[in-house]
Amino acid sequence: MGGRGQGTLAKFEGSPNWGSCYYVRGVEHRPSTGTPDLKKAKRIHKQNLDEVAADRQGLKPYLTPPAGRGSTSSSTTWRRTPGSGRSGRGRVSCRT
Repeated sequence: MGGRGQGTLAKFEGSPNWGSCYYVRGVEHRPSTGTPDLKKAKRIHKQNLDEVAADRQGLKPYLTPPAGRGSTSSSTTWRRTPGSGRSGRGRVSCRT
């Protein structure tokens, strides 16, 4: 997506949908965009980042994703596969 503060889009193992990855107050969140379409996923990711920005500016409190959905846990192992990196074109796989 871009530089610092822009989060990233990633595909996770076992899911056809894109995941929107970003941090809020030091906690990583990875909610699904609910779509395999990259263009739609980018739009949803931007909406997520806009909600985080509104919280930072004190305009609207950010509501975190429901427990067990979209955020990481200590029992989850993330692994990058070839092609991943700054371009965001690779896949990130997950093992719980």
